[in-house]
Amino acid sequence: MKKNRDIVYEYLWKESIATGKSSWKTDEVAEALNMQRTNVSTLLNELTTEGLLIKSKTRPVLYKVASRTPDTVERKPFEELVGFDGSLKKAVDDVKKALMYPADSLNIQVVTDAGSGSTAFCNDIYYYGLMMGKFGKNSPFIYVNCRHFNKNRSALNDVIFGDESGIEKSAFYQAMGGVLFIDHIELLEPEQYSRISGFLETGRIDSSVDKRTEYIKNLVFVFTMTSWDDEQVDWRNTVSIPLPRLNDRPMKEIFKLIKNFFEKEAENSGCQIKVDVDAMRILMNVEYPHGIKTMVNGIKSACANAYIKLLDEEGKTMYVTGQDLPEDVQANFRPIGAIGAQIDSIIGTANYFSFGDKSSDEGEIEATEVYGQLKNQYQGMIDKGISADAIKKVIGSYLDNICFDMPKNLISGSNINIGQLAQIVDTNVINYVSLFAERYKHDYGKELSDSMFCGLCLHINSILKKDKISPKRIDDDQVRAIITHYPKEYATMLDFTHVLYERFFLKFSIEEVAILTMYLIDTKESDDSPVLLYAMHGKGVASGLAEVANTTTKENNAYALELDVNEDSSTTNLALEQRIKEVNQGGGVVVIYDSSSMEVMLDSIAERCNIKIRGMNIPITTIGVVASRNCKKENDIDKAYHGIRKSMNHMYYEYKRPMAIVTLCHTSEGGAEQLKNYISRYSKLEMPIFALSMGNKDKLIKEVIEIKKSYRIHAFVGTFDPEIFGIPFISIADVFECSKEDLDHVLMFETVQRKYMGYEKVIDNYGREAKYLTAEKLRKYVPGTVEKLAVAYDLDADERVGLCAHIVYMLDVLSSPNYKIKGINNSKYFADNPTDYKVISNYLKTLEKNFHVIISDEEVATLMRILKKER
Repeated sequence: MKKNRDIVYEYLWKESIATGKSSWKTDEVAEALNMQRTNVSTLLNELTTEGLLIKSKTRPVLYKVASRTPDTVERKPFEELVGFDGSLKKAVDDVKKALMYPADSLNIQVVTDAGSGSTAFCNDIYYYGLMMGKFGKNSPFIYVNCRHFNKNRSALNDVIFGDESGIEKSAFYQAMGGVLFIDHIELLEPEQYSRISGFLETGRIDSSVDKRTEYIKNLVFVFTMTSWDDEQVDWRNTVSIPLPRLNDRPMKEIFKLIKNFFEKEAENSGCQIKVDVDAMRILMNVEYPHGIKTMVNGIKSACANAYIKLLDEEGKTMYVTGQDLPEDVQANFRPIGAIGAQIDSIIGTANYFSFGDKSSDEGEIEATEVYGQLKNQYQGMIDKGISADAIKKVIGSYLDNICFDMPKNLISGSNINIGQLAQIVDTNVINYVSLFAERYKHDYGKELSDSMFCGLCLHINSILKKDKISPKRIDDDQVRAIITHYPKEYATMLDFTHVLYERFFLKFSIEEVAILTMYLIDTKESDDSPVLLYAMHGKGVASGLAEVANTTTKENNAYALELDVNEDSSTTNLALEQRIKEVNQGGGVVVIYDSSSMEVMLDSIAERCNIKIRGMNIPITTIGVVASRNCKKENDIDKAYHGIRKSMNHMYYEYKRPMAIVTLCHTSEGGAEQLKNYISRYSKLEMPIFALSMGNKDKLIKEVIEIKKSYRIHAFVGTFDPEIFGIPFISIADVFECSKEDLDHVLMFETVQRKYMGYEKVIDNYGREAKYLTAEKLRKYVPGTVEKLAVAYDLDADERVGLCAHIVYMLDVLSSPNYKIKGINNSKYFADNPTDYKVISNYLKTLEKNFHVIISDEEVATLMRILKKER
């Protein structure tokens, strides 16, 4: 299936050839392809960044297809890069020499830290080859970013070296005659390094399917990697070109980069931007931890802060001050010192710097990217009557999030079985929710719970399958309450939906962002204690029971409602509702009643009055009537007794209904449906399963009441406990953490017992289950390592057995050809525990050598926490 960006580019390319039309407005493309204008605007800007389109500086903005013929290349390769004649001059000269090397070009290795502009630099290698006639006019440019495959290394292998259909599908084969650019090659696995090393030495790649090899002709192989020492790979026939870090570049170049990015924001926002001198000084003297990307995000955030001030004004000029810069940028501001004079000499005597010439009135200027999102959200909140202060809090938090540079290779730290979750949820969704989980931990200092994690995955996956946002499911009052009372949570989720929009082109409404925010909000309605109500037929029964309870406990929280046996049901219902309202103190009411007809009444009152009610049917008065009649009818006490028991059994048999399970997702019935299908597939309990949404609690209560007319609800299974009708709750995390075989044990509230075993039994047991290792090999090498670690960290017998089991399982996982490195950053943890890291890493070398695996830093960190007994 073609991506939207490819559809847009192909349309413009064909139209330019068929009609001779040279330029298009965004509206024209959107209308022709029947796509949303905002989506098309984003795609056109992406294609421009990639050099496939050229964007005019006129108003309205026009786009045209960039020519790729060597004699008409419209851009000057490298010369548009800031520093091409300064800090990048040697790198540019070296690339030109390597590319124009007699006979075949040399392969090019670009060594740099993240955020140093390597992607733009490598793109220009291709354009320089076009300009110099090194490549033909239709030569390919194949780009592979290894970061995009951090969750699916097998897919990366297929892209680079070809899938089961053969070498012809490989990036190497498809790039012949042009350039193959592999970004972040340091993320490859050892076996992939070996295959690339073989290509560099022989010019051939081998097929994984039929073992044949193919000679790759006329290919310039370009790859980037971070600055690190790798002694395993021999980069033959390759020229290594280092790029300087952003903070190591001359101050004049940093100043020019800042001006370029502000000019870009003026274009995106459709506004003139004036930046005061203090903001410029800060930006010029900041330590940028992630290079140009951090600089861009900081400038975007500052401009967005200034832009929001204009949304309720008529002006078209936004003023950026030092206070508009995000906290992360201001926190990294370095002492001026001697560099102050250099900055002043570059800045000069100006009080502010102006970007964006808005003198033209040829048409309306479009606002793109974050500005369109800000404008839509702002106007939507105004329309819903949300106060200016509340909007300011939301927007402020949202803008703080914009400059946060989320790592791209993290997964959730939860205990969820990601493999099982991936059976019903798109892996891309899991990846992005994992990134959000890390953001949530950063912002709130706590883990995103397993239930929250699974719930978000199921909810977003359901939306993605429908390819649209569902209709509004919460009212304006709920939206106002969420934004007013939880501005930071809403802002965090707003930022997340912006990420989802960029990835999946799903535009989220204010209502939908509010719905997603509900996953982050504590759903408990009250901290007040519930009260007890006896609702009994007959004079003095309920009053007597309540008095005994109050006298015994001294709590005085028991109340009574005495009902006339001759009253009709409507009168009883009215009296019951009135009394519940009177005694409720905010925490709900537990009702002990004596007639089965009251069950439906209580459910209806709870739904109608929005009061938590839990009912217990103890039909003492009915039993008394039955017992009295049997005693009168029978002369023999045993016959009377057995008659009473028989009547009671019949009574309870009539009350008994079949059991059912209700699956819940916070707001998405689609997600609940997927959970229902999963349980249906692996459970042998044969209980009917109903999938419901819990986004609208009133609606949920009505649906549950309907189900209860025919079934007894065994349990809710979902992301949050709705806490209604006293029905037990099973977390979705419990479902995905257990094996399929143990699913029914979890559904029946059972636990799986664990037994302590010695090394031999542990290894024998795990050895049988291991997919890639033998028990014999495990017995040979594992116990010795375990003992060394156990002695070093003073582990008792149980702890040693547990460590053994963990290591055996870890080795089997690492031996899998499909093992995926988690890539969580533990550098701070290692820095805080340098001795432990050194000792444990040293002991693990024996296992790495004999099992031919690489124990990642994430696994080392896990072992450190086990051995240090951290909880």
